[in-house]
Amino acid sequence: MILWGLDFIKLIQSTLESPFMDFLMKIISFLGNGSVYFVWIVVLYWCINEKQGFALGTGLMISVGINDLVKMTVKEKRPFQLDYTLGKDFELSYSFPSGHSQSAGTFFGITCGSLRKWYNWIYLIIPPFLIGFSRVYLGVHFPHDVLAGLALGYGAGAFYILGYRKTARKISGLKTSVKLFMCALVSLVLIKFGQPLSPLPGAFFGFTAGYILLGAGKGFEASSGSLAQKIMRFLLGITALLVIVVFFKKTGLGVITGQVDLFNFICWFLCGIWVSWGAPLVFVLLGLAKRPDRKQNG
Repeated sequence: MILWGLDFIKLIQSTLESPFMDFLMKIISFLGNGSVYFVWIVVLYWCINEKQGFALGTGLMISVGINDLVKMTVKEKRPFQLDYTLGKDFELSYSFPSGHSQSAGTFFGITCGSLRKWYNWIYLIIPPFLIGFSRVYLGVHFPHDVLAGLALGYGAGAFYILGYRKTARKISGLKTSVKLFMCALVSLVLIKFGQPLSPLPGAFFGFTAGYILLGAGKGFEASSGSLAQKIMRFLLGITALLVIVVFFKKTGLGVITGQVDLFNFICWFLCGIWVSWGAPLVFVLLGLAKRPDRKQNG
């Protein structure tokens, strides 16, 4: 399968290769990057619908966790590592399955699966397959990596859509302390079986814990406020996130103390809990958003 995959990559590169195609495929590949999904999730959570933002964010992070688990189990080398002439891009992690393809399948599966218009199938199919094709063209994935990633991504998206509401109802009845313990447990699993220095365990724990704390308090209504207020929320929230990340990167606390894993976790935990809890509280405090009307909402 690997030899066939190498031959397939050589075929599409020899057929389609050009400076313009290289540039186009890198742009499409970038659109499948986690940072792009992250921006959409925070916009959704802060400015449109916090419940949908949480569902999409946790669904995508769980899918990424599954991808990391399979990658660390299979440990397949990437095409450009076997034939350097195929490398039009560079990645450090393992190859199988394609994380870009799986994330795209999950993201568009959850986003489009909840919409009923027929044309949502276009968004459900075309962007993930274009992202997957770009990864093959760039020589960072085999065709079977992409197909496996898409299958896992669509599967995760479908499972999340079918089971999320029922699961959420069951979890909502638990005590806050129990919910936080469950989030911590999942985070520990991600640390144990995930990739080294991954932002996922810390971000997941922070994001889910923050949402639980927000729900236990007076809450936050993302749909409230004017367009100008929502733009201000986004700019303020993103700026604070950049401050957190730059602080940990520039100070090098992990290297200085010899606890790189710990401070990496703390950095992304703070980012996650800022997104789901800290930022909404600040938005309400500054008058950029309102709390939900408990009486009206029942």
